[in-house]
Amino acid sequence: MSNLLKTHRVLKKDNKTLVHINIPEDCVYDISYIIVQLESEKEPKILSEDIPEFIKENMLKFFRNSLEEFVEFIETNLEIFLSGKIPEDPKKNLQKALEKDSKKNLLNVLEKDEIIRLPDSYHFPINKLSFNNLNIDVSKRNIHFLTCKSPNFEVQCKRCKKNKNVSETGHCVCGIDLKINYVPVLDSEYLGSIFPDNCSFLCLNPSRFQFNCDKCGTNFESNKVGPNSKFLMNCWECGTQISFLIKKLIFIEKKTQVFKKGEELPNRGACKHYKKSYRWFRFPCCGSVYPCDICHDAETNHEHKLANKMVCGLCSKEQSVKKDCDCGMNLKKSTNCWEGGKGNRNKLSMNKKDKKKYTK
Repeated sequence: MSNLLKTHRVLKKDNKTLVHINIPEDCVYDISYIIVQLESEKEPKILSEDIPEFIKENMLKFFRNSLEEFVEFIETNLEIFLSGKIPEDPKKNLQKALEKDSKKNLLNVLEKDEIIRLPDSYHFPINKLSFNNLNIDVSKRNIHFLTCKSPNFEVQCKRCKKNKNVSETGHCVCGIDLKINYVPVLDSEYLGSIFPDNCSFLCLNPSRFQFNCDKCGTNFESNKVGPNSKFLMNCWECGTQISFLIKKLIFIEKKTQVFKKGEELPNRGACKHYKKSYRWFRFPCCGSVYPCDICHDAETNHEHKLANKMVCGLCSKEQSVKKDCDCGMNLKKSTNCWEGGKGNRNKLSMNKKDKKKYTK
């Protein structure tokens, strides 16, 4: 305030302070006076008969509790205000600069931790497979897409039974080449599919995951994260907390099953759980065929999903789930005559003791 008294015309009356803005002589606008009025516990006012109200409102937007700084800012940007435009706020620019420096420092820290920001145009792998065999149980927070581009697998050599870490290809000490073809997908239940060659899948080792923020869509790649280890960070753009935890990863192996049309299934498709169900079911979770859901769960390491296809117990024809087969087999329950289309259907040649001989 003391500086204003030296350089400006300042009037004090009661609780009011009036400061005259110094208008330069070469100002292109014909303004007789501009006064800043500050009254205790009230908002400041701009007094001038030559300035429209909207320009006064624009000026007052930059008041930050310091009358001296406000007057200096008005005088510095006077012609911008009088032209009807709004100058840049130095406080906001400073805040942006600080945020930028802070973000840059955060970026450096996170890059040391191997967290990478992916380009906004990054394409998450979307593959459509009829059957995915890597079932994943993951809890996500504020993540829209989550996938793994190059996972590290622990596999076992089929020749020497030794374990080895393999990303795509590897060479076992016994001299055999180990390969594991991985196809990533975007699915909440599956990480994708793997096709091992000369090896068997054991587990997933710490790998890098790609994901994006559910709030702003910024894409990231994590450092190496393994099962049962939680990943946690704040989005670099919006500050949203992002986390995911891989609880379990199950490799679903498909059984090799060959059916010959026209031949019966074992026990005509019946099992100990359903003795009058003459069919097997193909379960979409693993692509394998089992007599029933109980048989499936007893032999596999995952929960079953509702079957959408079946194999007839008499003719081994695979078809959609229904009660009867085209071969004449009643697939749901047995009958006491011509079961599955077998037996003598000609009533003339039937035995006289056959009850069906005289029925219509």
